[in-house]
Amino acid sequence: MRVRRKHIRDLATKILLNHGITAPSVDVERIARDEGIKVVREYANDRSISGFLDRRSAVPIIGVNRHHLENRQRFTIAHELGHHFLHSESLYFDDRVLRFRDAESSEGINTDEMEANLFAAELLMPKEFLEDYFSNHILDINDDEAIEDLAKEYKVSPQSLMYRLNYLDLA
Repeated sequence: MRVRRKHIRDLATKILLNHGITAPSVDVERIARDEGIKVVREYANDRSISGFLDRRSAVPIIGVNRHHLENRQRFTIAHELGHHFLHSESLYFDDRVLRFRDAESSEGINTDEMEANLFAAELLMPKEFLEDYFSNHILDINDDEAIEDLAKEYKVSPQSLMYRLNYLDLA
């Protein structure tokens, strides 16, 4: 199955508009809460576990590993929101749907995981927001401090921001 790039961008844009978000940083926890999803932060013994989405009860739950940095936790919430909006399976545990990591997920070729990651990027760093920024600013991608400052504005890691800028051909 192919990644539904246009659908994902359109969906993230619609969600941002529905929640009145017009500038960074995106409050993903508020979006989850407004959508009736409970976000729970707990320490996981296995630090490789980022989070999960559990829709088995009346109130869906996004679990987030509190061991991770705040930016990583925000990406995890956005990623699990992606599963919530895009995929029909009832339980996502980190990068698994009721199963442990398999070759497909560990190699980054699992379509659901690729879509959830793209959704998270579209939600946290919307193309329109970044294009608006670049219409008024010049960013030297070799200036680590400038990249760090912009990443702080979006509350994402500099690596995520650079990946996103490259993906959008803005870098």
